[in-house]
Amino acid sequence: MGITSSIGSIRLRAHLYRQYSIKKSIALGYARSRQGVGGVRNHLNAIKAHSSKKITLIPDQWACAWAEKHNRWKDLEHILFNLPLEQFGVVHSHVSPDFIRACETAHAKGTPWVHTYHTLYFPEDWGGTLAPWQEEINQHLIECASKADVRISISRWLHDLLEKEYGITSLVIPNGVDTDKCLAVGAVSQPSAGGYVLFSGSLNPVKNPELFIDLAKVLPDMQFLMIGKDLLPKQVSKYYGKPIPKNLKLLGPVSHETALAYTKAAHAIVVTSHSEGLPTSVMEAMAMGRPVIVPNSFGCGDLVEHEKTGYVYQPGNLEQLREYVLQGIDSKEVGPNAIDMINREYAWSSVASRLDAVYADMMANYA
Repeated sequence: MGITSSIGSIRLRAHLYRQYSIKKSIALGYARSRQGVGGVRNHLNAIKAHSSKKITLIPDQWACAWAEKHNRWKDLEHILFNLPLEQFGVVHSHVSPDFIRACETAHAKGTPWVHTYHTLYFPEDWGGTLAPWQEEINQHLIECASKADVRISISRWLHDLLEKEYGITSLVIPNGVDTDKCLAVGAVSQPSAGGYVLFSGSLNPVKNPELFIDLAKVLPDMQFLMIGKDLLPKQVSKYYGKPIPKNLKLLGPVSHETALAYTKAAHAIVVTSHSEGLPTSVMEAMAMGRPVIVPNSFGCGDLVEHEKTGYVYQPGNLEQLREYVLQGIDSKEVGPNAIDMINREYAWSSVASRLDAVYADMMANYA
């Protein structure tokens, strides 16, 4: 390791120990973030923004930016997972096996522990076989995170699954939506006078983007837009071995703020995923009054009431998906109904207060 590299590591370590030795705050992590992008990272950022408690993000944005700039994620993680988390008032884990283990260690020393379940990995969604890292995450979620004092599921279907299959009881506290931010965001210019149908996801097989591509083919007179990781023309065309329809535009990854702007300008939002926990992108679209068309599976089915707050189709049914997209674009009632439901049940102001009550109760009981 060179001198510059050593100085950088010392600076990082000093920053982390200053940032993460804050007694009585809530240690919230862990989510790797590149430029603040990512569903779990956005979830953690929102908790920090809306909670009335003192929240310490692990890692914070400065540390993420440092690791990204210097390509030093391993150094960052090595220091993070050896920090004395027992100094915090509460530790709150989410996905990372390393952070779950760190929370378990702090818990053994008397620190109250909350864990939030976002989803599990299911072989049927990944071609029948899970990768070793997915198996590792599942194992830690089932065997280790289940030891937390309070376990939270982000959706009713996940709550029921954990209890039925693994005997893990949990509270249901959903993802939240920053409704004020959704209202304030400005829409981007539309790619055509007729508007567009939006897909926000990735090339990941669990997101099933091929179904959206097929949808564009069967509606050639409409415009379609895809945003997200690896969703660029050359990559998608190579992955599927076929050309991209002329009415489909692929923009690749964008920031959360840009994704919100594209959502606000869309005429409809389509989800084609095999599996979703409780998709924030859908809730954000509903908060803006955009018609959403989602598969009848897992969290999507929990979130959308068919023909009232959106449309629910049978997974993989292209003809039904096509029909509901057309209905959604023409509907005058679904959008306002969706706004009312999101404001009532999923606004972050309400969700954060429920989390704060959990934190306060735990800190009082451990005092």
